[in-house]
Amino acid sequence: MLKILRKYYSKQLPIYIATSICLFSLSLGAIAKDTSVAIDKDISIAVLAPYGESYTYKAWQPTIDYLQQKIPEHQFKLLAIEPSNVAHLKKMVANQQIDFSIVQPVTYAELHLKHSATAILSMVGSSKLSKFGSVIFSRHDSNITSLNHINDRVIAGATPKGLGGWLIGYHTIYSHNKDLILTKNIKFLGVQDNIVNSVLNGSVDVGIVRTGTLERMASEKKIQLSDFNIINPQSVKGFSYLLSTDLYPEWAVVESPHISNSISKKITTSLLNMKSGSKEALSGNYWEWIPPLDYHPVHDLMKELDIGAYKGHENHFMHLIKKNPTIFLTVLILKVITFN
Repeated sequence: MLKILRKYYSKQLPIYIATSICLFSLSLGAIAKDTSVAIDKDISIAVLAPYGESYTYKAWQPTIDYLQQKIPEHQFKLLAIEPSNVAHLKKMVANQQIDFSIVQPVTYAELHLKHSATAILSMVGSSKLSKFGSVIFSRHDSNITSLNHINDRVIAGATPKGLGGWLIGYHTIYSHNKDLILTKNIKFLGVQDNIVNSVLNGSVDVGIVRTGTLERMASEKKIQLSDFNIINPQSVKGFSYLLSTDLYPEWAVVESPHISNSISKKITTSLLNMKSGSKEALSGNYWEWIPPLDYHPVHDLMKELDIGAYKGHENHFMHLIKKNPTIFLTVLILKVITFN
């Protein structure tokens, strides 16, 4: 019996040794993944730059310096990413070249959907508000005073994926009249001040800007609020700006999936502990950071408008059902059984 056991284990021993080595290597790999960022890696933070790279570096470097002071064992690097270059940002996240991003909600939704990035914080703007929307407006002497009047009019927004400066307002118009087709009458003018000025000089009929834009320009003596009709005006308790739409969560600090828990915790804690209205915050045009808000409304908006990472999602879903009807039926039956 002993001879048989010795013979058996002598054959199995190399397998056991090889298995042990593999498991040990995997364990070391997991440890390395968790500690690589925490020990010797510089931390890169990308910030979306709708007002250009030079402005963004000036505005956000104080926040980076704050993190450097609070977490001195790392070297922090700021990268400004213009909206036209978001595809490059996504590629860098996929290639683990960007550790954290500070981005508007549509960009976050796409990073989350395509690259498993996670929001760890939400911004409270310098207005002390954590949500924003769109204002839809026409010139004060225009006969366009409601959503019903927008058919066949020239309408201006900031960029095709701008949230406050286009998508939220367009979603409101689209929800009111889903037969409305604006494609031939849309102008994207970039900087939102250009939209306001174009409505004012009559080169476009209707403008969509982020909430707070009209008030800011009025405070800068560039316009008077009485110059415009606010279309579909809304009133939300605690929200002080002119508004035509629902409200959506502010910008997010986004963690790339390769980041260790330890460095994520350090950055989250440091930014949460930043003094409200500090010079670092105000330089970046925000008030403070709070735990992440619910960004599902942004995903829902993108699905309904069939844009960005959700473009063609319904057709793709139907294709999967037709290709795998048995699997779909099985899952459906299991869902029904589980529900009951």
